[in-house]
Order: sequence, then structure tokens, then C-alpha cells
Amino acid sequence: MVPLTQGIGMSTFIGTAFNPRLVQLFAIVFLAMLTLAVMLDIALDRSGQEPLAPRVSRWAGQFPWFATGLALFVGMMVAHFFLSPL
Repeated sequence: MVPLTQGIGMSTFIGTAFNPRLVQLFAIVFLAMLTLAVMLDIALDRSGQEPLAPRVSRWAGQFPWFATGLALFVGMMVAHFFLSPL
């Protein structure tokens, strides 16, 4: 551990913290979840049941504070991903 008084450059921190395999794992998990959601939506549509969008809309209407918190959390994670200095 480097003492705070010594100072650590951002390039040193990123060099040790950035792991391309971890980024690849996150991308695979995200794409798998997106693919499953699309497949579920197609299956629900073909079987004549209500698709995902109206279900999510109804849920957000029933729990507006939870939906707002979830949207803010997801927004913060996306902003952290795109705005973090690399």
C-alpha cells in the first residue's frame, strides 16, 4: 500500500487496476443478459402473452421510488464506465 503522502499517479493506479479479462467478462455477462431478455420478449410475444415493456411500465408505476432509485443507480454505473479516466 502506498502512503497518501507519497502520492500515486493515476497512470500507476490504472496500470495495476485495469484488467482486460475482467472487462471481457462484464461484456459477455451484459450481452448474455440482453440476449436472454430479447429471447424472453420474443417468446412472450409469440405465445400471445404480454411483452416485457408493459410489464416493466406497470411495475415502475406501482413502485415509483424504487424505479427511480434503480434508474439512478444504473445511470451512475454507466456514467462511471464512460467517464472514468483511462
